[in-house]
Parts: sequence; structure tokens; C-alpha cells
Amino acid sequence: MSNAAVPMRTENNGELLAVEEVPWRLVMLQGGRSLTSRLITAGVVLVGTVLMVELCTRSYASGTLLGPALVWLCMSLAGIELAWYLLLVKLELGNKAMWEGRTEAFTALVIGGCSLLLLITMLLTGGPAIATNVLSWNEGFIVPVIGSGLLNIGIMLAKIKAKALEDLSLVAPIESSTPAIVILFGIVFLGEMPGVWGWSGIWLLAIGTYTLGIRDLFDKLAASRQSPQASTLETIVGEQRHGWRYQLSVWLAPIISLRQSLGVRWAYFAVLFSLFALPYEALSTRNANPAFAYCCVFGIAAAGNLFLALYWKEFAGLNWQHAFRALLLMSALFAALHVAFGLSYRVTLMSHVGALKRLSIPLTIIGALIFLGERKKIGGRLVGGMIMTIGAILISLDM
Repeated sequence: MSNAAVPMRTENNGELLAVEEVPWRLVMLQGGRSLTSRLITAGVVLVGTVLMVELCTRSYASGTLLGPALVWLCMSLAGIELAWYLLLVKLELGNKAMWEGRTEAFTALVIGGCSLLLLITMLLTGGPAIATNVLSWNEGFIVPVIGSGLLNIGIMLAKIKAKALEDLSLVAPIESSTPAIVILFGIVFLGEMPGVWGWSGIWLLAIGTYTLGIRDLFDKLAASRQSPQASTLETIVGEQRHGWRYQLSVWLAPIISLRQSLGVRWAYFAVLFSLFALPYEALSTRNANPAFAYCCVFGIAAAGNLFLALYWKEFAGLNWQHAFRALLLMSALFAALHVAFGLSYRVTLMSHVGALKRLSIPLTIIGALIFLGERKKIGGRLVGGMIMTIGAILISLDM
């Protein structure tokens, strides 16, 4: 394929707004220009993932595939798909004419489509396969799947509010604290205690993730000699741009700004909800067909966001043809990666899976460089990536 730009029309409510020159790499990222090509790409992604997971399941049951190898296969595939999904979300939400003021509608459509695809996957892979009907806050299937679904309504709403109210470079590193704290929730909810290697690996992954995330804040501050535009950053960092106090203020900005910033508080709410959601996610996938478990979880989350979207009348004037074409691949990727996550939860500790999910972050950075043309300084990010790699290796030794 040549590097020549491909002309593409951008429409809103059926009216032609502009003709853009879209680079070929963006066309590749979106699975092609036409609806047919995107349908094929979405089908290949979902069917390919399901077939790989089924093959891994049978190989693991027969003893020909060891648990750590299975987890790495599933988490590697899921990490690539999650990075792809995040890049598509970022790219599509940049279409302000289409999605500005429609964040809940966007979320409801993507996750609702994911739930529908998982329902079809479940029907083709053995049905619900619910293993137990025990009604308990830390056992069974029904309570965990309902709890996870309701919590995901709050998680998605909190993440949207955080990004809408505060600078992304300030709120993005906050999520990195989840892997380390979730160990305690795994002990309380599931009775799972990682070994020494597991504890060390999970903490290193959390530190490496935070290091990667905070580099965006350093880059944003270094790009301007004036004080940052965001009021929270002005308060926390100030105008001084050198010395150990400045360095420390930047590294601790997501924590120090908790009191001053509503957006940062929403980001921490999302982390708090996630701590409860992850154990329930693990329980629900272990006690039923993972596709069915996630179908129920995301069905509840989609219904909650749909209610909010309808309440705020976000569907008024929506270009449904564009929405279907743009969101189809996102829903397929989101469904596929959770099929892989579901099998991983059955083989290793919940805290291991929760930590290894963060491996999608460096992949997202690389993808943004290749497909979105973002230019970021590599030095500090290499350090974070190396720390994450060591952490992932240590987690493998604990499986």
C-alpha cells in the first residue's frame, strides 16, 4: 500500500462537512474505509480470538499447554486488542461534530454492541454454562455479575467526567494505582494471596505504569515556558521549572491535586469502583461461560449509560449510519479482548490479570506514534517500559 493520502468524506447528520485527506495508516487502523471492509475486519478479530481461546482451553485441559504460557498468549492478544480499541476511541472522539456532548451515547453504543456480540459468541461456544447459583457477595455468579455490571456504570461515568473536567495528563496516571491495591481486594474477596514474585511484579508494573503516564505531564509542562493553562496545574506545579521541588511536585501532582480538582476526584472514584469490580469480574467469568458473564456485565453497563444518554437527549440528531460504521470494530475488539481476559481469570490469580492488563499502555503509546502521528519523548518512557517488563516477568514466575 502506498503512502499516498486517501480522500475520505466526513459527514454529520447526512450533510457533507468537509473532504479530508486521511493517511493510509488511519484507514488501516479503522479496518478500511467501507462498511464491508470493517465488517470483515471485525469478524476476523472476534472469530480469530474465540478460536484461539478455544484452542488454548483444550490444550490446557489436555496438559499440552502450561498455565503461564496460556495466560501470556491470552494477555498478549488482549493487550494488542485493547491498545487498538483505545486508539480507535481516541480517534473517533476527536470527531467533535459527531460526539461532542454525546459521551454517554458513545459509551452505550460501543458497550451495547459488545454485549450483543458476546451473546452471539456465548450461543456458539456452549451456552451460559453457569456453574453455581449460590447467592453470596463473594461467591457464585448472579451477585458478582450484577455487582460488576452496576459498578461498570459508575466506572465509565467517572472516567468520562474525569477526562471532561481535567487535563488528561493529570488524570491518566491515577489508574496505575489499581494493580497494587487490588491485591488486598483479591485477598478479601477471593482468598488469593500472591507469592513474593507476584507481589514484587505487581508493584513494579504499577510503578512502571505510573512512570509512563506521568511523562505526558512532564512533556506538557516542558512544551511551554509559561505556566500551564489548566488551573490545577498552575496551583500544584507553579511557574518554576527546575529543581527537586519542581520535579517532586510534578510526580505527585495527581495526588496533591485531589483536593483542588473535581476531575481528579472523579478519576479516583473510577479507581475505587474498579477495585470492587475486578474481583466480581473474576468470579463471574470463573462460574460461567466468560462470554456470557461479560455479556451480562456489559449489558447492565450499557443500559445504565443508555438511560443517561436518553435523559440528556444525546441521541437527538445522531447520524446512525456513521455511528454504526465507526463503532462496529470497537465493539468487536472490546468483545474479543474480554473473551481472552475471561480465560486468563480461570487460570491465574485475579491480581495477576489486573496487573497484566496494563501492558496495553506501552502498546497504545507505540500505536499512537505509528497510526496517530503523536510525537513523544522516548527516554523517560523507556524507563517505565523497562520497569513494567521486569514486573511482568516476575508475575510469570508466580503463576
